[in-house]
Amino acid sequence: MNTTLPTNLNQQFVTSRGADPEFFIKNKETGDIVSAIEVLKRDKYDPIILGDDVSLYFDNAMGEFTVKPAFSRESFVESMRDAFTKIDKYIKSECGPEFEIVIQASHEFDEKYLNSEEAKKIGCNPEFSADDIMQIVPPDFSGTLRSAGGHIAVGRDDFKGKEDNDDHVLMGFQSKIDLIKLLDYYVGVPFTLIDNDETSLRRRKIYGSPSSHRPKDFGAEYRVLSCLWTSSPTLVGLIYDLSELAVQTLIENKQDEIFNKVQKDLVNACIKENNKELADEIVQLIDLPKNLQVRLNQLKNVRSWDFYKEWNLKKSAAKKSVAAV
Repeated sequence: MNTTLPTNLNQQFVTSRGADPEFFIKNKETGDIVSAIEVLKRDKYDPIILGDDVSLYFDNAMGEFTVKPAFSRESFVESMRDAFTKIDKYIKSECGPEFEIVIQASHEFDEKYLNSEEAKKIGCNPEFSADDIMQIVPPDFSGTLRSAGGHIAVGRDDFKGKEDNDDHVLMGFQSKIDLIKLLDYYVGVPFTLIDNDETSLRRRKIYGSPSSHRPKDFGAEYRVLSCLWTSSPTLVGLIYDLSELAVQTLIENKQDEIFNKVQKDLVNACIKENNKELADEIVQLIDLPKNLQVRLNQLKNVRSWDFYKEWNLKKSAAKKSVAAV
């Protein structure tokens, strides 16, 4: 069994990670998860610029943000920490201390929070399936269910001038397709083992189908996971390592070995159904490095994550009621 991540001594580039995660906003005084449209008031065309590549805006009824691109596990964790620190500070000071960040895969809103046109819009850029190379039909937002994604952007630092070139890993069409499929095996399936968010399956009704992605000039954006992995630095680091395993497998041109170990239909079923028993079997078959298996086993039984504690953010104190004064 492998015990370390594969490496390629001839690799002449550094892999990058980026993200544009979504989150929900809760009003602690009412107990409601509310529309981010009413709280943040600015969309991606007029984002709130917080510095160091961090921008904040609403996307439908969720909040969304960008992070500084990272080129190592440590810098990816710090990019997320910096973003959440800035966002938390902005929301508390500019929107109100009663608002707090909530990390979960989906939420059924009260209809009163979805009356605006913005709350019925979907992303304008198409996404695709790497399995059948078809555009994915956009979800129906006529109901009250909304989901929060944790999209992961994977690329290389020297992409400029190499776009759409099949001679360069992560740049050509087939290379990007293989990357997304590998991410299903190495990220989507293992993360199923530790995804104990009760709202995850509801998200699958409208978003996060296996192999969903957007091709990018720097690489590709994997759009399968919910925002759950942003709950903790521990999970952010794990996602980096799992995705790096996929990238290194592609660099070493060993993707077919992985694809032949487990049928893609089983991988897809595992992700769609959040099937932990099947995920455990697939993880064994693809022979994850022992250190990653150990980490996954340690995290299986974590039922929930205290977002504010994990990121060392201070919650605002709730206002005292008149009766308590």
